[in-house]
Formats: sequence, C-alpha cells, structure tokens
Amino acid sequence: MSSHDHSDKAQQNCPESTVVLEQATEARACCDEGDSNPDGEAQSLEKENENSPAQPLSAVLDTQHTDPDSRISFDSATALLQERIDYGFRDRSLLHEALTHRSFSNERGSQLLHNQRLEFLGDACLGLIVAHMLFEDHPEDAEGVLSKLKSSMVSEGALAICARGLGIGACLRLGRGEARSGGADKNSLLADALEALIGAIYLDGGFEAAQRFVLRELPEQLAAQSFDLGADSKTQLQELLQRKLHARPEYRLELSSGPQHARLFTIEVLHGAARLGQGRGRSKKDAEQAAARAALQFFRSAEGKRWMRSQCELLSAPPREVDSTLGEH
Repeated sequence: MSSHDHSDKAQQNCPESTVVLEQATEARACCDEGDSNPDGEAQSLEKENENSPAQPLSAVLDTQHTDPDSRISFDSATALLQERIDYGFRDRSLLHEALTHRSFSNERGSQLLHNQRLEFLGDACLGLIVAHMLFEDHPEDAEGVLSKLKSSMVSEGALAICARGLGIGACLRLGRGEARSGGADKNSLLADALEALIGAIYLDGGFEAAQRFVLRELPEQLAAQSFDLGADSKTQLQELLQRKLHARPEYRLELSSGPQHARLFTIEVLHGAARLGQGRGRSKKDAEQAAARAALQFFRSAEGKRWMRSQCELLSAPPREVDSTLGEH
C-alpha cells in the first residue's frame, strides 16, 4: 500500500481529538490582499488549541462562517467534512474542485478548476437518486405527485438546508469579493456546492457511493429542519387519507397562548382517536398546516408506514375479522 493510501485511511479513521490537533498544526494566517497562497484562508489556532480541549467535529465546522477567529485551513476543514459525511475521497482533488467557486478560480488564474462541471454532473445524479427513492416509497402516487415531491426535494432551498447542516459553507473557497458579501451562506452557492460534492463522490466512488450519501443526508437534513415538501400540506394529507382510508383528517385546537396581539396556536390533527401530528403557528391556519406537515413526515417514517398498513388491513378485512382484531364480540 502506498504512503498516499495509508494517509487517506488514517484520515478517515482518526478520532476527533487527532483531527482537531492536526487542524492546529495545519492552520495558517488568513490571506490578506497581498497573499498569493490560494489555501491561506485561516488564522493560526496553535496557541488556542494548546490550552483548550478538542472540539466536536460538528462544532468546528458549524462556527466557520459565523466566527472569524475560528477559521481553520482548507485542508483541515475538508478533513472534518469528510468525517462528517462519512466518506473519504481517494482522489482529494475532486473534493477540492467541488468546493472551489469560480470567483476563487478567477482570482487565481484559469488553470485552477472550479465546481461548475461537477455541479452539472451532480445535478443529474441527484435527480435520478431522488426519483428512484420516491418511486419506491410512493407506489400508489401518480406522476404529478411524484414530480412535485421531487421538485421540492431538489430545489435550491432544500439543497441549501442540507448543505448548511453538513457545514459545507465553511469549506467553500471563494473569491475575496464573494466572501465579503456572505457567499458562504448564500442558498445558490450552497446548493451548487452540494450538487458538485455529489458529482465528486460519484466520480470517486461510483453511483452506489453517491446514492448512499444522498439517501442518508438529504431526507435527514430536511426532516431536521421540518422542510415543507409541498405548498399545501393540508391538501396532501387529506388526499392521502381519502385515498388510503376513505376518511378526512380532523383538526383540533389543543392550546392557545400568548398576548392577544401575538397569539400562538397549537393544533393537533387526528384520524379517529389517533393523533397523527401536532403543529404551532401564529394563526390557526398556519398551525393546521404545521400539523399536517408533521403528519406527512410521520407517514414517511417506518412507524407511520406500519400504522397505515395496519389501518388499511382493518379497512379491507371482513367484519368478523375486524371485530376480532379490535377485541370486540
């Protein structure tokens, strides 16, 4: 095994304390207007880390674009990112290219590759992976419903949410003007970088590696942020229950709190006696939409799918079988 292979393997398996220690030795001063080093975007962390405990990987990346004093070197940031996404690149030049914006490339010269080509490739991979996932998870939904869900999941806003959750903004190489204008937190740049990262994983590890990454990270990050996969969740939920159970959801006000000018409503959505979800909002309409969103997320979970199957079985069972199942005689 070559020394390069040993280095890659060690990087993938090193504990957090080792990674953070390495970041201190690799960190260097932030590049100023006269600095020609393309990777010199970090202030030294050596003194800070001599007397401070190792930070969790997530904390290091999460503070990158919010705390200038926490900036670390590009190599250290990408090492942390690889651990966060649970994928170690064999060809790290692909990762570097995926995280390089054209503004950075333009400042350094045309020979430095930027991420637009990888973004093009990643967009195609992402579309196929999400389409296949929705096709498998929604066997009874029509093409129109699947198209709406896909459009929501691969939209700029959704991809930016996922990119923020992974700390990608902290790793972007941006031109000075783009960096000063807050480029590391722009939806468009984050979404493009995530697609480029997917393209890079595909070239480095194949389609299955890219598929594992997308199926693990995209639904998880969107669920964590309660991302709305549809413009009207109440309509989606009603159509689902009518199609599956020939029933309509019932919304019930659970709590109203706060002063008169700033009321906060808590509403639950029910099917019979079963609570499917709960939501809050400044108006009853917003709270109902939030409750419907929560119910739709429940039905996408393994527990929700089991509950729906059991209800469908009860609905289609002969009367005696239903009575037996419910314990009625």
